[in-house]
Amino acid sequence: KALFKGKKFMGAAEKFTEALDLIAQRPNNKTSSENGDSTSSKPSSLTRQIITLTNNRSAMYEKASHPDLALSDCDVVLNLDPTHSKARTRRLRILESQKRHTEALVEVCALQLKYMNDNRPKLMLGLQPTGTPPVSQGKI
Repeated sequence: KALFKGKKFMGAAEKFTEALDLIAQRPNNKTSSENGDSTSSKPSSLTRQIITLTNNRSAMYEKASHPDLALSDCDVVLNLDPTHSKARTRRLRILESQKRHTEALVEVCALQLKYMNDNRPKLMLGLQPTGTPPVSQGKI
């Protein structure tokens, strides 16, 4: 937190990398599920930690103006959890800033589809969806 508050974003990213390295060095590193069952749809607590650390490092890379590193971390997060909205939103923001509009459109669609799927029961009943759509109507 101190590195972030001090706007030492690369220093903060290094700390996240150190934490990820520690996880990688653990013996019997299982990331699919707590009991090693790879058919489980819910990520293990270890996988959730990896997702959180990698996503936070991605945010630090973005703030430190290293978009390629940030995008790389977003890809790792989305490989582990394709529904991760923060990583997808960050990826969208970076792609837009790089004028990579076709790739950005994929992220817009993914975010909108997740929102619609999360609100499917309400929409089927003709009710208002919960929360604000992740993408403004102007971007769609």
